[in-house]
Amino acid sequence: ASTPANIIELIKQAVYNDFVGLDVNSGNVRRGCGQDIYASSFSVCIIKTAGVTDLVAIGIGLNDSSYTNVVTVNADEEPIITKENISVVIAS
Repeated sequence: ASTPANIIELIKQAVYNDFVGLDVNSGNVRRGCGQDIYASSFSVCIIKTAGVTDLVAIGIGLNDSSYTNVVTVNADEEPIITKENISVVIAS
């Protein structure tokens, strides 16, 4: 199967929906205060919801930090995400 032309938007929407608890494939669990958020937790939505077949890596960052495998959200912070701050890199 070929990659859809809108794959970047599909991935962004899937990650956003997963983060805010609107992805049925990921159990509709919202990320919140006082949590460790693992990059790998987004693999389900990227593969099942967006339809990516050759996922190589996922990295996440907090407050414009460098990408890593896990970020810790302090108990006094509410994590917020927008589709504009989701980066997608397509390897050729």
